[in-house]
Formats: sequence, structure tokens, C-alpha cells
Amino acid sequence: MYLFEMAAIGGDNLAPTGGLYNSYLHRRGELGLTLETINGLADRCQQYTGKILGIFLEMTALAGDIDQGLQTGRHLGPDERAELRRKVARRNTLSLQAEQLYLDTVLDGQDLLAEEQLRLFTEGVEQERERARAAVEAGLRRPALL
Repeated sequence: MYLFEMAAIGGDNLAPTGGLYNSYLHRRGELGLTLETINGLADRCQQYTGKILGIFLEMTALAGDIDQGLQTGRHLGPDERAELRRKVARRNTLSLQAEQLYLDTVLDGQDLLAEEQLRLFTEGVEQERERARAAVEAGLRRPALL
């Protein structure tokens, strides 16, 4: 995830729906990834995607329930308010689970790479960020606040 994406999502959940290792795979030649490592990353990503979609689907359903519960056209009673609060609390729990799953899965995938591969990857990402920043600044004709 890049800084610009993090700024765009703000207070939203950090966990993406998938593609966790795309940046590694796009640099597979540069990093010297073996077929075994590529398959390991792909397997982990597939498992992650299945789990995260389940979490996000439940979060989406709860969001709909909460929104609908707030749009009744009348004052809500104590039980209805408590139910909405329970749904918000459940969404918070699911959000935490999603971010923990994201963190654990990224770290698990990084464990498949050697230190030198991680260093090369980080250098490549930094270079990419600098090129993106320069392109934005050139387009704006002023320094970008990224």
C-alpha cells in the first residue's frame, strides 16, 4: 500500500480485498523469486482473499442494517438503540480482525523472502514513490503535499 492510498482511505480499514503480493510478483525477476516462492505467495493471497471477503461481506451487511435502522422516520427506543450499538461493536470487531489478518498474511508472505529480496523490494518501492511524486509535482507545477 502506498502513502497516497493510505491518505485516500483515511480512517477506513487498511486491509485490501486481495492482491497482497502483487508488487512482489511484478518484481519477481528483479527479486529473483523462485517458482516455489511465487506459488507460496499466491496460495497465501488466495487464502487471505477468501477470509477477507467473508469479513467484508458481514461488515457490509451490518452497515446496511445500521443505516436502515437510523432511517426509520421515528425516534428509536432503547432496545433498538442498543441493537444498533451492538452492530457497530460487531463491525469494530470485524475491522480489527480484518487488519490483523492483513498484517499476519503480509508478514507470513514476507517470511518466504530472503532479507536481500526484502531490501531490494523496499528500494524499488521507494524509487517508484519518488517517480510518482515527481510526476505529480510536474503536473501540478508545484511541490506535492504527499
